[in-house]
Parts: sequence; structure tokens; C-alpha cells
Amino acid sequence: MIHALRLPIAILAVVTADRAAADAPRVLPAPEAFLLSPLQAGAGLLQLAQLPAVQRELELTPRQVADVAKVARRFPPDRRWQVPLIDNAEVFPEDLDGTQAEIARHVRQVLTYRQWTRLNQLRLQSLGVGALFTPEVELSLGITPRQRLLARKIVTRARSYTHTLLADHAGGKDSGQIPAEVLSQIRQTWEDAKEKGFELLTEQQRLILADIMGEPFEF
Repeated sequence: MIHALRLPIAILAVVTADRAAADAPRVLPAPEAFLLSPLQAGAGLLQLAQLPAVQRELELTPRQVADVAKVARRFPPDRRWQVPLIDNAEVFPEDLDGTQAEIARHVRQVLTYRQWTRLNQLRLQSLGVGALFTPEVELSLGITPRQRLLARKIVTRARSYTHTLLADHAGGKDSGQIPAEVLSQIRQTWEDAKEKGFELLTEQQRLILADIMGEPFEF
């Protein structure tokens, strides 16, 4: 059985998929930020590599930390890098895949093979149930059409409830800040979604997924 991952406390700023709040940044801890607005592979790896807890896990040297910061300055955040987890309503520029590959290449050049492998594991962990929709997991586990359909329904419900929680607290006096009790509800919502999603897997698929994700990481 896959152990439940403890949610990280590092703060990431994201813009929700709610078009009504498109210009209002939401401050969410990862991996909630990744679950709500998952990033394409290159940008996701870069954003994780900037988290102090992840840098300690990877045992980055001061020089590597500085090099990661240089890569981040070269590729400032771009909302186009967010990937709709359920529907592909947004149309991405033709060169976006090339940009993601370039980001990943620059991050890879900074890290050793061991660090690069671990960083990719952490990205999958940060996605929670969303990891089931990544090409590497789908292919390795042999996700069936029925499993994908049921997982999509689980994520749809979790995202809908999360957006409702965010909308209910939009425009408050603490601009952009989400109350602790709401964050707790969001964490539990995605933890439940992850557990339900992983329950769709066979025992063999769970073993493969645990191997792909590596040792559970406490962000």
C-alpha cells in the first residue's frame, strides 16, 4: 500500500483556473498549487527545484542553488505553462513543448543523475492523484480507459470543491491569503482524492507506482 504523503508547507503563488479570478493570485502550499494548476514537466521541475526543502533533499551545493536561481531568472513564470488537468480548453503555442524541453534541459545540466532522478520523483509526488494523468505513469502502469475515467471524475469533484472554497474567500480583507481552516479543507480534499484515485489501481499497479515515485517526501 502506498503511504499517504504529508503535504508540504512551502508557499507557491498560482493563478486559479477560475476565469473570474484570473487576475487574482491565490497563495497555496504545494502540492495543492500543482494539483489545482499543474505545470508542464519543465516548469514543474524548475519550480520544485527552487523550494528550500527540495534543495535540502537533493543535497544541492551552494553553486547548484545559485545555478537553479539563474535558470529561474531565465525562464520567469508564465501562466501558459499551466496544464488543465481535466479539459484542454486552453490552446498552447506550437513552441511551448520546445520551451518546456529547454527548461528541463537547463535544470538537468545543474543536477547530478541522482538528483535529477529524485527531482522527477518529487514532481510526481507533488501531483498526488494528478500523477495518474502523466504519460510516464499511464504508460508504466497501463492505466485502463475505465480507471482514467473514474480518476477524472474524482479530480473533477476535488477541483470543483476547491474552487468553491477559494471563491467563497475571494476579495477578503486578507487579499490573496487563504485562511488556515480553508487550507486545511483543501489539503484534506486532495488527500481524499489521492487515496480514492490510488484505490482504483490494482495491487501490481500500486507497487509499480510506489517504485516510480520513490521514497515518500515530507516537503
